[in-house]
Amino acid sequence: MTELAVAQTSSVLYRQQSVEAFVEAMAAKTSTPGGGSASALAASMAAGLEAMVVQFSLKKAKTPAHLKKLEKIFEKTQTLRQRLLNLVDEDSAAYERLRQAYKSQQGIQ
Repeated sequence: MTELAVAQTSSVLYRQQSVEAFVEAMAAKTSTPGGGSASALAASMAAGLEAMVVQFSLKKAKTPAHLKKLEKIFEKTQTLRQRLLNLVDEDSAAYERLRQAYKSQQGIQ
């Protein structure tokens, strides 16, 4: 069974896959992961880049107030990055629930 098939048939989280496996899952003829998951992943990478820049800037802070502001930004960036990574999987799970609801509605009609 391929890594992609495992992700679709078990509780493996997309956020725990390799980049290559996630891209393969995106390219597959499946409903998930979709655009929301891809957007969340891209945004989490942007937050990671922000954290990197802030860490370089910490060494160059000229005043205690500037240092404190940078530290606060870094903390927020770390929180945001983790939240966005969680959204990679939450988006796919939400879409799957919606898809199942539509599927069950079709059986009722």
